[in-house]
Amino acid sequence: MQLIGLSIHDVLRVVAVELSPNGELFVVGGDNEQGKTSIIDAIQILLGGLSSKTHPEPVHRGADKGVIVGVLDETPEEGKDPDPSKRLIVTKILKPDGSSSLKIENPEGLVYKRPQDLLNAFVGRISFDPLAWFNAQPKEQVELYKQALGLDWKGLDAEAEKVFADRTAINRSLDQAKARLAGVPVFPEDTPDVEISAADLLGRLQAVQERVEQRDGYLQNQTDTVDEIAKLEGQIAELQQQLAVKQELLASLQDAIVGMADEGPALAALREQINTVDATNQAVRNKAQKAVETNQVNALTEQSKAKTGRLDAIKAEKLRQVAEAPATIPGLSIEDDQMLYQGHPVQQASGAQRIGLSMEICAALNPKLRLALIRDGSLLDQKHLTHVQQIARERKMLVVMERVSKGRECNVIIEDGRALSRDEMEALWSAE
Repeated sequence: MQLIGLSIHDVLRVVAVELSPNGELFVVGGDNEQGKTSIIDAIQILLGGLSSKTHPEPVHRGADKGVIVGVLDETPEEGKDPDPSKRLIVTKILKPDGSSSLKIENPEGLVYKRPQDLLNAFVGRISFDPLAWFNAQPKEQVELYKQALGLDWKGLDAEAEKVFADRTAINRSLDQAKARLAGVPVFPEDTPDVEISAADLLGRLQAVQERVEQRDGYLQNQTDTVDEIAKLEGQIAELQQQLAVKQELLASLQDAIVGMADEGPALAALREQINTVDATNQAVRNKAQKAVETNQVNALTEQSKAKTGRLDAIKAEKLRQVAEAPATIPGLSIEDDQMLYQGHPVQQASGAQRIGLSMEICAALNPKLRLALIRDGSLLDQKHLTHVQQIARERKMLVVMERVSKGRECNVIIEDGRALSRDEMEALWSAE
């Protein structure tokens, strides 16, 4: 469908305006505060409904009602004329108290029931302004595009913010744990897992030392006894009785020695352990600390990975929603609060590309009613204005643009809420 006729009486700043759009770019010109914006607003009121928030006083002051009439015609196929029987005449009457009525009829006078439902069936989001999107900052572009696609990411954004904060805290703890781990002193590979008791070692040392001293005493006694035997053997006759006693003593000493182990090496080892007990116990503590810090680093690393995974999942869900939205544009996506086109920020695209994208979005949002409303058209230079006109022609789309100008690019010029006649416009141009 296309808007081919528009009549506005006593609506906002407009007193009386009759327009016949040309099916492509239709520029509404004039000075500020003359009623240009009111024409754009009137189209939105007619097709999109009346909002008391944005239009608290829709009727022109002093009038008892405001009337907007729009004529919608089907978009014919190439080489064919539109079917007059499918033409719709949409009439909205506004009251000063904010109430309104809507009527839709065909040229034969047939009035359609439930007119708003009929409008909703082919009117998309006419509130999307291509130029506003073109000039917006990256984050604002994202919000406008999300609104246009009907996407609500409040839940996902809130979760992502919390997950990001959690991951930041985890990573902070992870960095601290890594620093503590790196600060653990180096220890020998054969360090035991439990600290050694110096008191136990001293007790064991004393016991072994006593046994060593006892054995040394036995050895000395054995030596002395052997010497005495040698002497006694020279005096066998006289000392036979003494010899027998000494032999008995020798036998008992030998039995005692046989039952005792040589603990000299053990004694030396214990002394070595006592000398190194502090260093060993410090190494044990270092080993235990490393185990604790390693476990902490591993646990925090896994938590950080989990949070990163969830953030990636949220990003993927957003990309999926954008890709599956009915009005999505191929190659256009949202990532990290900015719009991307073909994988690059939209802001890096040329002005012509961005205008093309904004018009494509508008066309996708309004597939049945081929209409785009542009405010602040004065921001476009002649090159971009021509580009908009070219796209409108190619897409068979009517673009109604407000522009602070009285130049020849204007299809209509508004003064004091009224449209100048063609003769008045020609006279104005001739006087320049």
